[in-house]
Amino acid sequence: MTMQFMEKEIHQFLGMIWEAQLNLPLQPRPLAPEAPPECTCRCAIQISGGWNGWLVMDFSPELARQASERFFGVSEPKQPAEVEETLKELANQVGGNLKNLFSGPTRLMFPVVSLDGPSLYFPDTQLKTRLGFFSNNQPLEIRLLEYALVPDPS
Repeated sequence: MTMQFMEKEIHQFLGMIWEAQLNLPLQPRPLAPEAPPECTCRCAIQISGGWNGWLVMDFSPELARQASERFFGVSEPKQPAEVEETLKELANQVGGNLKNLFSGPTRLMFPVVSLDGPSLYFPDTQLKTRLGFFSNNQPLEIRLLEYALVPDPS
């Protein structure tokens, strides 16, 4: 199997964040080719500058809840907003580490989140990287979507 764009770096950063912030296990898992994400909580952050696209993180609802419990140090998130804030912070941390690897000025936009993941779409992008993980037997999928080049009409 060939290495995907930024695969090694995503593994490294995600593993560090999972260990330091959440103290949850993280193992790679195979993904079926071209299968849609099976997770329903989605968070994404746009990266622009040295590379232009989106980091998309798809969580199972149970993993999103567990991550929020660990992040806030509570036994049960009180509000959906706590889960949303956790997912945004995780996207910020992974995206922030990735953006530092691109040449030239590169910045992160504000993360977006949906607890009904399929409602977030990323038009005019193409899949660059797709990785699967398990954490506490719950699925997590990470994708890098790069903006497709639009031909100059002139």
